[in-house]
Amino acid sequence: MLNAQEVRGQWDKLRGKVKEKWGQLTDDDLMIVGGNVDELVGRIHEKTGVARETIEHFIAELASRSSSTLNQAREAAMHFAEDASGRMREGAQRMRAGYEQVSDQMHERYDQMSERVREYPGQSVMAVFGLGVITGIALGLLLRSSSSDS
Repeated sequence: MLNAQEVRGQWDKLRGKVKEKWGQLTDDDLMIVGGNVDELVGRIHEKTGVARETIEHFIAELASRSSSTLNQAREAAMHFAEDASGRMREGAQRMRAGYEQVSDQMHERYDQMSERVREYPGQSVMAVFGLGVITGIALGLLLRSSSSDS
């Protein structure tokens, strides 16, 4: 009926409920000395006059409720963790698919540009040369304007 190990493991949580039920008990009365739950029940019996079986039943009921609450919390946390893990896997798969799509598009564009350069080498060289000249002029103007501001 009374699982002493379960009571010892949860005693800090159960102590307040016992003291609430039997207010005449002191903190010293509610100490489990050396893990001896029978001694605790005996002290409560001496102070309150309540039958040992009633005290044991009350403490066992508290321990059982507390234990089931802990199990429910543990199960809820496990469910939450599993759900979060599944969502993270889905997100990673979507990211991988998006990366592969972008990578494929980049390879396709690179292949198209390579083909155009092979088809029109002269025009390609002139386009790159013109782009270089424009970039050089823009940088020169930018540098000149930043040095005149100083």
